[in-house]
Amino acid sequence: MTVPAPRSFARYVAIGDSSTEGLDDPDGRGGYRGWANRLASHVAE
Repeated sequence: MTVPAPRSFARYVAIGDSSTEGLDDPDGRGGYRGWANRLASHVAE
């Protein structure tokens, strides 16, 4: 049986509103960072 090669993704798209972007979601460094950016960073690791 042949094992398929692992998938690789080149793009991540999050469609949403201000909560997706991070409005009122402090990043701990004086800025804002929404859940979509946090998830993208986690997936990239």
